[in-house]
Amino acid sequence: MSQKVLEARNISKTYKGEIEVKALKKTSISFERGEFCAIIGKSGSGKSTLLNIIGCMDIPTKGRYYLDDTDIT
Repeated sequence: MSQKVLEARNISKTYKGEIEVKALKKTSISFERGEFCAIIGKSGSGKSTLLNIIGCMDIPTKGRYYLDDTDIT
């Protein structure tokens, strides 16, 4: 039986300022207990933004984030 420990559904993050920056657009990811993964991509692709959101250091502009079935958003 699979046990999702983390699930992000349609996460979007927009930073607003002088210029609006869309760091993530409708990104979904999930991890099961005991699973390992690597998040890779080119510079500016949103890796750090995604990690900040799943590490609870930032909140998404849109979408839902679940940690052990608890809605963190």
